[in-house]
Amino acid sequence: MDRVKIQYPGHTHYSCLVPILIQHINYGNHVGNDSIVSLIHHARVAWLHANNYSELAVENTALIMADLQVQYKSQLYLHNEITIAVSIANIGLNGFSIYYKITINSNQQLAVLAKTNMLFFDYQKQKIAATPLAFKKKFDIAH
Repeated sequence: MDRVKIQYPGHTHYSCLVPILIQHINYGNHVGNDSIVSLIHHARVAWLHANNYSELAVENTALIMADLQVQYKSQLYLHNEITIAVSIANIGLNGFSIYYKITINSNQQLAVLAKTNMLFFDYQKQKIAATPLAFKKKFDIAH
């Protein structure tokens, strides 16, 4: 069986603390995969907000998700407090990657690695847009 393997970059651009709530728990008595997607969405929106952006307003364009990968490392349970670290990488002509690292605060155990590839998008034209230069300058650690 091939498994997703995600390598979190060596830098973190943002992190947030999040409690695991009852609505995150599934019939297996742990956090469900649908809740993981919601938790990383929360972290993405929080990172955007911290940079005065939103998913519909990033340097005069918007974002759309191209794909999502999730790698589970350990279970999360009700009342766990977690940190979700966010790293921006692979900035290209039309988009970039966001890496997420979810760690359980009480024991620093890695629980989840995830990656979303985001495209810049013009919703009025329904077309992929170019990566804004101001965004690239702000987050491209290679420049």
